[in-house]
Amino acid sequence: NLFFSPFSLQTSLTMMLPGATDDTYVQLTKLLGQENRPLEEVLELYKTLIDNLYEVDPSTEFRSANGMFTDKEIVLKDTFVKTASDCFSAGLETVDFSKASAAKETINRWASANTGKKISKLVDDIAYNTKIILVNALYFNGKWENPFDQSKTAKGDFHAIDGSTSKVNFMNQTLTCGAFSTEDCIVVTLPYGNGAFEMNLILPDEGVEFNSFVSSLSYEKLTTDVIYGQCEVSLSLPKFSEESSCDLITILGKMGLTDKTHWAKMADRSDLFLSRIVQKARIDVTEKGTEAAAATEAEFLSYGMLKDRFAFTLDRPFLYTITERSTGTVLFMGAKVK
Repeated sequence: NLFFSPFSLQTSLTMMLPGATDDTYVQLTKLLGQENRPLEEVLELYKTLIDNLYEVDPSTEFRSANGMFTDKEIVLKDTFVKTASDCFSAGLETVDFSKASAAKETINRWASANTGKKISKLVDDIAYNTKIILVNALYFNGKWENPFDQSKTAKGDFHAIDGSTSKVNFMNQTLTCGAFSTEDCIVVTLPYGNGAFEMNLILPDEGVEFNSFVSSLSYEKLTTDVIYGQCEVSLSLPKFSEESSCDLITILGKMGLTDKTHWAKMADRSDLFLSRIVQKARIDVTEKGTEAAAATEAEFLSYGMLKDRFAFTLDRPFLYTITERSTGTVLFMGAKVK
């Protein structure tokens, strides 16, 4: 099973962008899909987006926090600190990375406080030559517009990707909601709160090989403005919790971020190197709603150490996203395969 936050990663990459130069800057802008925009416009677009996410639904709890943790011997550029503060509301804290245990505790305590205690151990280790750690934390707590009746939750078979079958709790209800079908899947949308945020449940048709289906997906396919028909759906959705952790630096390298060494606008150091980007995430889906959190850590080292009416039963591998409808922002994304 997989669960992560594209938005938390996007925020982390955008926050480091003003500190990048040369090929690092060019590759970051391409990775973010912003290569044709000046930096000022990219930052303004992000600020507008985050303001919108805070305002669209007062009944749904949404929080995004950013932090900068620097070694005592590092001085960040004033312009970088000001941009991080103005555009990302990022605080700055000096830590002694040579005291790895205390530094790790400081950052993990910050992550826990900003994720509703869902991510309490973001940083597992700190290298002796760590100089800067940039962190984003994301928290979401939404109540279903149409909650499930807990008394109707019942055990059922879930058919895992490896062919095995296990008993899981299915939440059951019949409701009218948005839905549409494509040539290879059905998508059902469950709104939270006032409808601004929603979970999109993407179930490949029977017989469609799951990994091939996932490989065929694109950002456009997930976020294209589709006109949902209103259907009466007999829904059976697993009640589940997932946790995940992944180091994204290799994946980002395959996506084009191969130069991780040019950070002259971040600090007066020529030896900084983006060593890792780690994200940890958790989701809990219950009869009442969804609580989700993610935290993304970007670590910079100095050179020396690199590191109609139908039934919709999700009883086989499926995908899901949590998005904000008006902008198409994908806050979280997951795959349940077992």
